[in-house]
Amino acid sequence: MKHFATAVLIAPLWGPALLAAYAGVFSSPSDFMENVGRGAWITMAAGIGAAVGYVAMLLIGLPTHALLRKRELRSPGVYLASWFVIAVAIWGITFVAGFASDGLGFALFYLAETIVHRPYVPLSIGFMWGVVGVTFQAIIRSDRTAAQPPLTDASTFLGMPASNTPRKQRDRP
Repeated sequence: MKHFATAVLIAPLWGPALLAAYAGVFSSPSDFMENVGRGAWITMAAGIGAAVGYVAMLLIGLPTHALLRKRELRSPGVYLASWFVIAVAIWGITFVAGFASDGLGFALFYLAETIVHRPYVPLSIGFMWGVVGVTFQAIIRSDRTAAQPPLTDASTFLGMPASNTPRKQRDRP
């Protein structure tokens, strides 16, 4: 239980860290925020990232973890892929919902336009949550790392069962 609480508290910190870095390097306050300095802008980005990160961990991350745990899928590759896909899917749903008041056709067109012309937007969200998922998995499974065999090939990383028995012997009835 100690590892679970630690994972819930630490893993979402990638959100504020990456959002603050993005605000510091690629972004600046809008014109209507003329009194906001660079430090305050970065702090606001980190605060928003933390709020969204922890809410997303509770509403999306923990149910995803529960589903993966129920299906006994516990490898880093599975966490990376599943959290990436879920983050991009929820981003797409939220994106369309945000622009649905302008018409569903416009919202879907704008979503497609964003994916085609600015793929870094959904990919960065997916990447960030993939990293959050792997961090969560690493913390939650840290008490079991001594008992697990080292990663020897891609199938082990992806959560597929590894076997030392040759294939011909495994396939026999």
